[in-house]
Amino acid sequence: MEISISYEAQKMLARKMLDRHPGSCCGFIFGKDGLPRLITRIVEAENLQSGEEITPAGIVNANRYAEDEDIAFLGTFHAVNGHCAVPSTQHLLKALPGHSILLVSFRKGKITDIRSWRLQSGGSCSEEKIVVQDALDRIFKRT
Repeated sequence: MEISISYEAQKMLARKMLDRHPGSCCGFIFGKDGLPRLITRIVEAENLQSGEEITPAGIVNANRYAEDEDIAFLGTFHAVNGHCAVPSTQHLLKALPGHSILLVSFRKGKITDIRSWRLQSGGSCSEEKIVVQDALDRIFKRT
């Protein structure tokens, strides 16, 4: 499976991370559901639980946003300072089947890893290939 991230969405993600640095941030990814799936918009979550947990109300609001904007709700993003870009048990418990979990790991303001995982029915997940990696390298000045 593949997921592509538009240049504009990459810039949105970079801005969100820089605004929250050195803290973490999370939110929702939207775009076009096809082959490959295309992320075109990043929206930061509001009213988080425990600082970084997306609430069920947040998921409802993301679905409404997708309907209002006539765009597909593709999943969530989590940008975490100093952690691996591998989904935790909490990520998997809160994710919806078919949704992607875009995980960005950073240290000292620089990306150390970015990976995407898609939840399958039954609770397992598989890694998605990120198609536009070279543009991400330029934006985040990966080390």
